[in-house]
Amino acid sequence: MLHPIARRQVGQWRVRPADPAVFAAWLRERTERMTTVVDSLYATRNLTLHSGLVGDEAATPPEALVEVLARRHHDVLSRLDRHAKPGRLDFARLTSPGPEGVWRK
Repeated sequence: MLHPIARRQVGQWRVRPADPAVFAAWLRERTERMTTVVDSLYATRNLTLHSGLVGDEAATPPEALVEVLARRHHDVLSRLDRHAKPGRLDFARLTSPGPEGVWRK
């Protein structure tokens, strides 16, 4: 017997991948939420750096990783926008730091 929250989440994950439009809307909402989180982290980093609590080495942004994740995000959304079901999407590698893609071979 599943907990009510787990039951709801299982139901949501049955619907999301089955409907590309629903999945794209959910992914865009998550993007907005994570943008807010990243913006908050960046502001915290700046405050910490400018307060002199850490050295300049902490100011190096992980640009390459962010670019890889942005390309993956764009790739997933473009497939969903074409109403392609993401049946081969590898969720375990979606946010992994490596350069490999997010689609299963």
